[in-house]
Amino acid sequence: MKLAELLNERKSVKDEIKKLKERLYLSAKIQEGDENPAESPEEIKTALVALFEKLNLLIVKINQTNVRTIIGGKSLMELIAERDKNIAIAQALHGLTENATPKPERFSRNEIRYAPTVNIKEIRKEADSYYRKAREIDNKIQAANPPASPEHDYKEAAVILSTFISSTSMSWGSQSSAMAGRLEY
Repeated sequence: MKLAELLNERKSVKDEIKKLKERLYLSAKIQEGDENPAESPEEIKTALVALFEKLNLLIVKINQTNVRTIIGGKSLMELIAERDKNIAIAQALHGLTENATPKPERFSRNEIRYAPTVNIKEIRKEADSYYRKAREIDNKIQAANPPASPEHDYKEAAVILSTFISSTSMSWGSQSSAMAGRLEY
C-alpha cells in the first residue's frame, strides 16, 4: 500500500467517524413516551470505537512511513515539520502586515491617527518567501509516494464495522427522517 493510499484511507475513516458521531449524538436521547431510539447507541458506539482503532493503526503506519522515507537527505517527517513551520511563519507575518496596515478608522481630524511601525512591503515579501519554501517542500512531498509498512491486521475492526454497517445502512434512510421529525428547532 502506498502512502497516498493510506492518506486517502485516513481521510475516509475520519469522514466516517464524523458521520457516526452525528448518528450517535442523534440517538443519545429520545422524546418522552418513545420507547427506543431509531438506532442503538451501543451499536453505533461499538462501530465508532472500531473506526478509531482503525484510524490509530493508519496514523501509526503513516508516521512510520514518514520517518522511514528519505527525500533529499531528510526524512519525510522532517520535511512535513519544516513545511508546517514555514506556513506558520508566513501566516504570522501576513497577520502582522494586516494589523500594521492603517485602516480608515477616523471619523474626524481630531481623532487619533495610526501609523505602521514595520515595513509592510518587506514583511509581505518575507511572508511570501516562507510560503514559497512551503510550496517547494510540499512539491517534494507530493512527488514521493513511498510504499507503506506491511499491512496491520484490521480483521477485528473490519468485522465489527461490516456487521454494523450491513445491519444499519439499509434502514438508515427511514430512521433519519423519523429522527428528524422528532427534533426540536
